[in-house]
Amino acid sequence: MVEGNSVNRISVSLIAIGGIIAAVITFILARMLGKVVRGDPTRWEKTVGKLEQRARQRPPPLETVIFIGSSSIRFWESLAEDFAPLPVLNHGFGGAQIHQVTFYADRLIFPFQPQAVVFYAGDNDIGSIWFAKKKTPEEIVSAFQQFCHKVYSKYPEIPIYVLSIKPSKRRRKHWPQMQAANALLEEFARSDERIRFVDVAAPLLASNGQPRSDVFRWDGVHLNAKGYAVWTAVLRPVLMRDLLEGTSPPEQFIS
Repeated sequence: MVEGNSVNRISVSLIAIGGIIAAVITFILARMLGKVVRGDPTRWEKTVGKLEQRARQRPPPLETVIFIGSSSIRFWESLAEDFAPLPVLNHGFGGAQIHQVTFYADRLIFPFQPQAVVFYAGDNDIGSIWFAKKKTPEEIVSAFQQFCHKVYSKYPEIPIYVLSIKPSKRRRKHWPQMQAANALLEEFARSDERIRFVDVAAPLLASNGQPRSDVFRWDGVHLNAKGYAVWTAVLRPVLMRDLLEGTSPPEQFIS
C-alpha cells in the first residue's frame, strides 16, 4: 500500500511538473506571438545583436554601402562578390517590416559612416506574417519616409536606394497592393534628389504579368541565385555609375 501511494504521489508530481512546463511554453509562445501581432521591433533584438557582433569582429571599411532590410537582403549571400569593388555590408534581418528596420537604424547604419544605403522591405508589411496587421500602400510609403527622416537626421547627404517591392509566387494575391506601394515609393523618390527608386520587380515578372517560376526558392517567396543575379544586373550599374564613376544611373532603372 505504501509503495502504491508513493507511485501515486510521483505520478501527481509529474503531472504537475508537466502542467507547469506546458504553462511556461504557452506563456512564451503567447508572448512571441503578441510581439509579432504588434509588430514589436524588439523581437529582432537577438538577431540585431548578432549583426553587431559580426561587425565588431570583422569591421567593415569606412564609406561602405549598407544593404538593409528584410530577408530578401539577408539571403543575398553573394552580395560582396556581386558589387565588388564597392565595399558592402549586409544588414538584412528576418521577416523585418519597414518600421522595424527604422527602429534599428541607429545600430545597423549610424556607426558605420556609410557612403550610401540600399533599402529593401515592404514585402512583410503587405504580405503580413502570421496575424500581423497588413499595411496599405499609403502606410508603406509613410513608413519609408520615416526611415529616410531618421537616416537623414544623422547623414543628411547620403543617397538612399529603395528597391521596389518584389512580386512572388506565394504572395501573388498581394501584387496589386505591392504595385500601388511601388508607385507611391517612386513618386516619393522623385520628390527628393537624394532618394533613388530602383525597379527590381519588373524583371521578375513573366510575359503574362505573373511572377517567374525560375527565380524563387522552394518557398515561393525568397529569391534563388538566379533571382539575385537578376537584381544584380539591374542594381549594379546604378551603384557603379553613382558611387564609382559619379554619373547618373540609367533613367529606365531609377527615378
